[in-house]
Amino acid sequence: MKSFIQNRNLTIFNQSQFNGWDLLPNLRMITQYLQSIESVLDKALTEHPRTLVVRFDLHLPSVVDCPDYPREFDTTVITRFIESFKAQVNADLIKKRREGNRVHSCTVRYAWCKETANAAQHHYHVALLLNKDTYYGFGDYRAVNNNLAGKIYRAWASALMFSPEDILTLIHFPKDTPCYHLNVNSSEYNTECNKVFRRLSYLAKAETKEYGNRSNNFGCSRK
Repeated sequence: MKSFIQNRNLTIFNQSQFNGWDLLPNLRMITQYLQSIESVLDKALTEHPRTLVVRFDLHLPSVVDCPDYPREFDTTVITRFIESFKAQVNADLIKKRREGNRVHSCTVRYAWCKETANAAQHHYHVALLLNKDTYYGFGDYRAVNNNLAGKIYRAWASALMFSPEDILTLIHFPKDTPCYHLNVNSSEYNTECNKVFRRLSYLAKAETKEYGNRSNNFGCSRK
């Protein structure tokens, strides 16, 4: 490992595995980000032995006419998204309890990275880790419905101060395995968890991020 020239507090990881987990090939990774992803995954599975992991991307509007919109280096937009999503999950659980339904606790955990690449606006790659006994998957994400995808739409709309219907094209749900179901008691657990870590290692890659401009380009839950 060696220090990353753009940020001396970070180190580059060039090996094919991290603590026994496979990584996406041919990418320079940031060691500290890999450590954070592993920590989030471990905390999620410790609390929720059956964990749902979902991946999606959040894009910013190409034209912003709101004077209060966050500046390019301001990551409060992703913080607002996370807080709005958490509030919706909490409200959903309260509603189900009031209706007399069986309710499973659901701590929202997450990891995200901000990238620029060649896009006019930066964008966010996001992973959410939830209790699989509470949420099984996105549901239909072609419209803003009362499902997990709908909560994501509404949270991003809230963060951008738009209406949910206006941001449908700003969220990308990948067709290639957007959801993973992990079960620590399954015989396939190690294989499936390895697939998840490999997929999430993309968030730790060094390229296409900005350094040295006071902008956070990676974040994750701490608890």
